Amino acid sequence: VWVELVFHEELGFCIFWIADLMILCDGRVLFLELKAPKGRLRPAQEDFRDAVLAQGFGWALVRSLDDALGALADHGFTTRIASPVRRPAL
Repeated sequence: VWVELVFHEELGFCIFWIADLMILCDGRVLFLELKAPKGRLRPAQEDFRDAVLAQGFGWALVRSLDDALGALADHGFTTRIASPVRRPAL
C-alpha cells in the first residue's frame, strides 16, 4: 500500500489518496472510502482500491452509516450495533 505526500501551500505536507478510514483489528485491515450519495472516486483512489484489494486487504465504498456497518459485517468485524440488512450493491 502506498501513500502520496503532497505539499499544499496552506496545509503544509499532506497525505492524499488513501482511504478516509482504516480499521485495524485482530490482524485484519479494512479501508473505508467515504463518499456523498453521488460522489465518485478519483483515478488515484481507484488505483489505491485496486492495490489494496490485490494485496488481500478489505476495501469498501460507503455512503452512509448503514453502508459502513454493512462493510464491517461483510469483512468479519463485529460491532456493538446490530448489523443492518445488506442491500444489493448498485
